[in-house]
Amino acid sequence: MMEETYLNCQKVQNRDLVPLVDINDRIIGYKGKIEAHTLNHLRKYHLHRAFSVFLFDTSNKLLVQRRSKYKITFPLQVANTCCSHPKCELDELEEGVGIKKAAVRRMEFELGIKKVDVKDLKIVSRLMYSSQSDDKFGENEIDYCIIGRKDVEIDPNPGEVEETRYISFTELPALVSMDDLTPWFRYICQGLLPQWWQNLDSIFERPDDPLPEIINAGYL
Repeated sequence: MMEETYLNCQKVQNRDLVPLVDINDRIIGYKGKIEAHTLNHLRKYHLHRAFSVFLFDTSNKLLVQRRSKYKITFPLQVANTCCSHPKCELDELEEGVGIKKAAVRRMEFELGIKKVDVKDLKIVSRLMYSSQSDDKFGENEIDYCIIGRKDVEIDPNPGEVEETRYISFTELPALVSMDDLTPWFRYICQGLLPQWWQNLDSIFERPDDPLPEIINAGYL
């Protein structure tokens, strides 16, 4: 019965529209969540906008998750704190702050996190990449990398998250050596994440900058 509930939850979410963007991250249209992730759609080089949250606690440990088996892309793979897409609603499409609002919404939905606010988050990168999950689905997106630091209570949604844990900076090499990381998380762990992790204080002390340049990571 519970499994049917989780599957139905995924089906309801799959009705959402996600924003399609060009290579400069300008919105050019909208597409249903399922269709936006099909390989047939991705082969037309239609990008969509997404975000990846990296939430640290005040001891600078990073919250990571194993994705639920019910996810249509990369089920049961290890990823950063939270990954999703903004909804096609004005408040989530507003430049800069909109994607943070989407991240706050999604962290509560996936992880039961209620204490994180938009002001607690910093956009540190935008990553353009594509990857294939299986013979039907994949990703082709501009991914906003968002960092937060706060002590929170976690109550994971089993339909979204299989398990969670905190890792320290010294555990990062062991994490990267695992063979079941999502492609984007592996890419970020191998290059961008160590830089952010070692400069958390300065990142949170500075005012919000203009949106970061887009990094073209290619096919992951």
